[in-house]
Amino acid sequence: MTADDEVVIAGDTHDGPLHETQAILRAFPFKTVFVPHDAGHHDWGHSQLNFTMPYARGDYILFNDDDDVFTPTAMDAVRKVADSLPEPRVLIFRFMTHFRQVTWTDYTLREGTIGGHNLVIPTVPERFGVWNEHYAGDHSFVLETVTKWRKAGVEPVWRTEILQYARPTEAEWQRMQQQIAQLAVR
Repeated sequence: MTADDEVVIAGDTHDGPLHETQAILRAFPFKTVFVPHDAGHHDWGHSQLNFTMPYARGDYILFNDDDDVFTPTAMDAVRKVADSLPEPRVLIFRFMTHFRQVTWTDYTLREGTIGGHNLVIPTVPERFGVWNEHYAGDHSFVLETVTKWRKAGVEPVWRTEILQYARPTEAEWQRMQQQIAQLAVR
């Protein structure tokens, strides 16, 4: 990440105050926005995402959950693709599930293979989908967002790079930390 990047955290406040998260954010070298939102129940953070997306000010939005980790090359991959496009477009990357399976192989928006972790969207609020409050809410958000862009004549860009890992094992986490350290030395 660079100093120009922004991190917007949707605070799930029904679990109590998130002082630790706010303290960590103050230590980050980039812009952070903390948006507390109490959904009143567990909905996989979907209502928090709907509430928080309008706070994003960058060109693109990437989504991440509290148990997922971006790969060391994720931000560079997103920048490279976004910078190569003549106009903003929805980017669909791959995601490594906690079962160590890579999502989607056939460039199809199909439930179970596509979720919010796959998507990088331009910050165009009128083309945001809505995260529904059910298990397939990720897929509904992706489908609605892609449909709005397609109605405007803009197809998504499919990319095979893996941006995130769900619940990395300790060994995977250590390997990623080593890669991050190596990148920092360059």
